[in-house]
Amino acid sequence: NILIGVSIGLAIMCKWLTALIVIPVWLVLSVKKEGLREMSKNLVIIAVSCAAVFLPWQTYIYRNFHNEASWEAAYNRRHITEALEGHAGSVFYHLLYMKKLFGNGIYLPVAWFSIRFFRNFRDRGLQALMLWFWLPYIFFSLVKTKMSAYPFFAGPAAFMISSLFVFYLKDNFFEGRYRYAAKALAGLCLVFILSHAVGRNSMIFRNFNRNP
Repeated sequence: NILIGVSIGLAIMCKWLTALIVIPVWLVLSVKKEGLREMSKNLVIIAVSCAAVFLPWQTYIYRNFHNEASWEAAYNRRHITEALEGHAGSVFYHLLYMKKLFGNGIYLPVAWFSIRFFRNFRDRGLQALMLWFWLPYIFFSLVKTKMSAYPFFAGPAAFMISSLFVFYLKDNFFEGRYRYAAKALAGLCLVFILSHAVGRNSMIFRNFNRNP
């Protein structure tokens, strides 16, 4: 639990409060394994160890650069209520942009997973994955400033959902009358995701001319 808190604290220093997505996911996975008392104790340990990592930096910048830190914090909050720097968009902006983050093959696995969740909503693993994926998308869809990478930390959940979909096809349809269609569909999902990953990573090695 100390390591969980330290990891969240380090993530907060890198990507600010989006790192807190770990807490609801951890709560969902822990609620059945531990009693309320034990879970509350562990949550306090996580919170204290997390605060011990990022609060010293926050204290330092507010003491030494109070005006700048206050302005930056206020500007960050304005992203929620204002479309800043021309980054406006509809409530569907992030859903439509999802294909550019995870590939065109992401929509079918996500739709399948969402249906499966509502049919098996008591499954703690599905609950955790559902929270990890949809909570960022719902929150940032309501935020006024729309920037494409905001829900990117839902990426691991998106890839796990895609994997579950492929294995669902394998376990249920690879041997039946629809085996060829199921194998083609699973292959297309993998090709879309892998080709998108290769395409995005190839951009890293391009020699961009930047000014400055």
